[in-house]
Amino acid sequence: MRNTDTETLEPALGFWGTGIRTRIDVWVIWLGLVLVLVGVGSGPNSAWADEPPPLVVVLNSYHQGEDWSDNELAGLLPGLENYHRFLAPAVEHLDAKRFPGPEHLSRLETFLIDKYRGRHVDLVMALDNPALDLLVSRADRLFPGLPVVFAGINGWEPDMIKNRPQTTGVAEVQDLEGAIRLARSLIPDLKTVLAIHDHTSSGLAVRREAEIVRERLKGSIQIEFTPPEPFHDLEKRLNALGPQTAAVIMTYVTDAAGRTFTREESTRLITSASPRPVFAMHETRLGYGIVGGLLLEGREHGRRASEIAVRVLKGENPSAIPVAGERSRPVFDYSALVRFHIDPGAAPADSVFINRPVSPWREHRDVLVPALVVTVFLALLTALLGCSVVRLRKTRAALRVNREDYRRLVDNLHEGIWEIDPDGRTRFVNPRLAEMLGYSVDEMKDRSVYDFLDEPDRAAAGLLLGDNEPGREAVELRFLRRDGSSRYASLEISPIWDDQGARRGTLAAVADVTHRVQARKNLEMALKEKETLLQEVHHRVRNNMQIISSLLRLQNNAAKDEHVRAILMESEARVYAMASVHETLYRSESFAQVDLSVYVTRLTDFLGAAFGGNGDKVRIEHAIEDILLNLDQASPIGLILNELVTNALKYAFPDGRTGRVRVTAEEENGLVRMMVSDDGVGLPAGLDWTRTSTLGLRIVKILAEDQLGGRLDVQSANGTTFVIQFRKKDG
Repeated sequence: MRNTDTETLEPALGFWGTGIRTRIDVWVIWLGLVLVLVGVGSGPNSAWADEPPPLVVVLNSYHQGEDWSDNELAGLLPGLENYHRFLAPAVEHLDAKRFPGPEHLSRLETFLIDKYRGRHVDLVMALDNPALDLLVSRADRLFPGLPVVFAGINGWEPDMIKNRPQTTGVAEVQDLEGAIRLARSLIPDLKTVLAIHDHTSSGLAVRREAEIVRERLKGSIQIEFTPPEPFHDLEKRLNALGPQTAAVIMTYVTDAAGRTFTREESTRLITSASPRPVFAMHETRLGYGIVGGLLLEGREHGRRASEIAVRVLKGENPSAIPVAGERSRPVFDYSALVRFHIDPGAAPADSVFINRPVSPWREHRDVLVPALVVTVFLALLTALLGCSVVRLRKTRAALRVNREDYRRLVDNLHEGIWEIDPDGRTRFVNPRLAEMLGYSVDEMKDRSVYDFLDEPDRAAAGLLLGDNEPGREAVELRFLRRDGSSRYASLEISPIWDDQGARRGTLAAVADVTHRVQARKNLEMALKEKETLLQEVHHRVRNNMQIISSLLRLQNNAAKDEHVRAILMESEARVYAMASVHETLYRSESFAQVDLSVYVTRLTDFLGAAFGGNGDKVRIEHAIEDILLNLDQASPIGLILNELVTNALKYAFPDGRTGRVRVTAEEENGLVRMMVSDDGVGLPAGLDWTRTSTLGLRIVKILAEDQLGGRLDVQSANGTTFVIQFRKKDG
């Protein structure tokens, strides 16, 4: 069962819901204005924007203010306006309730013929039976040949329009049988039903339908019809209704005395006069004392008729459109049911109720809902604020603990912490930094960084003041202690940024490195003394060997025996080879390594001058990579080169032959490969150089294999080639 209040029923109800309907209409008007402003002109209207609107004549059987027909018009007009925005139908009120006589209809016929003579009418619509009867009975004179769409026709039968075939519409099908069965379900002892109707054409049409129903229900329930009589006689008839009876208002607007009632008036008068429940067939009577019933609604009736009218205006043949039957629905007045002790639970499950008692919640929900929302919001806000306060307190407590931990950590750091503002003034120092410089923490606050820097290092204060590029910097500065002594400190400098990205200061971690700096200076001094000593040693060794070489040269000049002179010259060359190592070291920046390229060049130039008297015929070439050898390997290499180049110059080019001696050296992955080759006559045939008693080759073999730990290979083809390979030592 569907329960509702008056708002739920509106706009299905008629005049009863005027107040609520007014609010809805205001919203509809506003919505319409908005749609017009934003240019919503699409749909059917836009298709006819440039065409004149069709002329539709609406014949309303009754007068303005008659609830049923007014509701029909209210449902009809929006559908026509939706078809064409400028369509304004001509509504003619026939006033057949107050003037039901044939002479009135004849005058209306003449009036309508004269009024619309010469005008092109596209469609005629008939609301209720008198209007349709007028059009059908005068089909050859009144709007002849025009299509007709009707609504609200009681007692509908196809023969009604046999004289006007281009006619269709919506029949007002009053389900009297269903209404009586519904009343009996609510009043189980119901035996007699008084069917109330007037004797207008509409009233007589519904009576004809009711008589058919009476025959079908004959034997189960008795149906009585009201005769044509003034209302005061009907009032007496109603007062006399006894138990097991009920009344049904089918249609009653005009009594036999010619008095015309509004539906509200007639309904109130009938229900006030009846001691028994009164049912009705139209929702326009709801709310004025009736119990309810299977009710028809005029707006929906008119809306259905407008749909058919639009189809005809679009060119559809009315004869091909079947007549629609509008059905009713169960609607009840809860207060009337209670007044007659009728159980609302006996009503059908899909029933609609008005005037149902409303709970305080439903009655005041317009106020309670916002108040409840505000209350819930405030409660949630209070809860959130409470949680925020608790969280804030916990955060403050945690922050206080963290601050204490941080303070304890900073105070006990082995390094000093120094925060400096952009102007170079001290914002914060920890006790370690103050102790390092011989001040207290309070004495250092707000003092300029320049007050603590030694004079030579003040130029570097820009790093602390933010003159450096953004990022971490490491710098070593000398600071002045309070007692005037100096301390060296290493600073890790980090910029401090504010929320806008501007630099608001500098944070420096300061470590006392005085002992380290002093140790470094001592080490540098020791290294310098060592270098001086090594330089002096190499200088003295070189001088001594040069003295020995000079003595050998003097002895050589004094000797008369060529063999002795040769021996002395070879000895001088060997001494020079060793002296040249020290010469190279003495002239280089390092006393640990010898540049092989420089050494070989100097040695071969000396040997060429000493043994190459025919130097214009024998060239000495060398291709030496940048290889650095330590002293332990440079001396053997020099002696090996001395022996091999000397032998080549002395024996490879006899009898004034021309040629060349080539010395090469290369390194790959720490393996040095040195080669001494000549294009001379080569070694004597059958000579086993490994077993020769020649001192020079024996020296070469011993030096290459024993001292260098390498390998010596000899090739004698197109001259002689000695290949020495050894692993270079580090340092």
